[in-house]
Amino acid sequence: MKRITTLMLALLLVLMSFPIVANAAASSIYVGGVALKNGEYLAVDSTTPTTAKPSGGYAYYKDGVLTLSSYSYTGAGSQYMFNPNLANSSLYDTCVFSDGDLVIYCEGENYLTNTTEYGECISVRGNLTFTAKDEESGIGLTGAICAYVYSLDDDCELKVESGLVVTDAIYSGFDADTLCEGKKASITVDGGNVLLMSDDYGAVAYGLEEGSAGFYMNGGSVYVNAATCGILAESSVMSEVVVAGGELSVVANDFGIYVISEEQYSEFYLAGGTATIVGGENAVFAEKSYIDGSRIEAAYDAENATSEAQGIFSGELYTSDLLEVIEGGFDTDYVLAEVPFTRGDVNDDGKIDQYDYILVKRHYFGTRILTDSEMRPADANDDGEVNQYDYILIKRHYFGTFTIV
Repeated sequence: MKRITTLMLALLLVLMSFPIVANAAASSIYVGGVALKNGEYLAVDSTTPTTAKPSGGYAYYKDGVLTLSSYSYTGAGSQYMFNPNLANSSLYDTCVFSDGDLVIYCEGENYLTNTTEYGECISVRGNLTFTAKDEESGIGLTGAICAYVYSLDDDCELKVESGLVVTDAIYSGFDADTLCEGKKASITVDGGNVLLMSDDYGAVAYGLEEGSAGFYMNGGSVYVNAATCGILAESSVMSEVVVAGGELSVVANDFGIYVISEEQYSEFYLAGGTATIVGGENAVFAEKSYIDGSRIEAAYDAENATSEAQGIFSGELYTSDLLEVIEGGFDTDYVLAEVPFTRGDVNDDGKIDQYDYILVKRHYFGTRILTDSEMRPADANDDGEVNQYDYILIKRHYFGTFTIV
């Protein structure tokens, strides 16, 4: 399925013999095939670093932060060794490479294009964070894999905090892989605007044996248009896609969101923001999906789907009344139920106490309005309303004079 999958089994035994070293910022990186040391600039179309700031577009590296200011590069870049601990490790072309954690800070419009068949735009052995000066600043990436983070000995994360990030990929727009046992690979979007276009996968998070993988969205907007799969989270132990805020839109020929785990569980959560997900085989493929307090529109191409298509959702779906099916049908094994909750446990912390009745009291007096997901457990007497009677029942339950069932 992925390039790394073919390498992982051969590398695993060798990697386990090396000591674990935490991710750290690199002392130097490569940009456009040129090694940049701490405090050095690289002008557009130049191959010679300088300590003086160029008058035009440039790249500048300092203490783990690569500033790209109206910088553009087209070519093969430099070659990096996938695993420096192996003498026969594969080499890959990349426009930007860092052997440690890297923050890319964008000013204005920046572009990286890798012209080789398997070339990557950005490759980071560790964690990568995109941030920007303002909403108009960002980066456009074109290559086989546009932004790739991986770790041989620790967790790794690809994160977008702000700015505009656009990918035009052959294989994957975003890719995060951890290649050591028991670690986590994740992709996180906290803000900004992300457009992932790919001839294969939009975003991929992959965890090796006993590892986990996740895609997390807390804000901003993400639009994915992919030929095979929009968002893939795959691992042996735990895989999840969690949308807690922002606007997510996914269109893919096969699977909109594909969450798979070999051993424990694979789950999709929509607990904030909005989502529109369209897939040719499934909109969402996961063991369980939880949709609570948020709006989702989901569809699949029932007319053109293959015989293996399972409908809009595979597995079990737990949802409030904010689900809208815009096209297609459901699998015959489709399960529909409300999101599990405990009546009286308003803040969902596993117990009914003074904090719960305080929330209901504040809601009744208008000083703090309950969210959609808090309203159902707050209705202690199940009469369809949240008022002073619910506050009294929760308080009595806490003091032991009444039991909420």
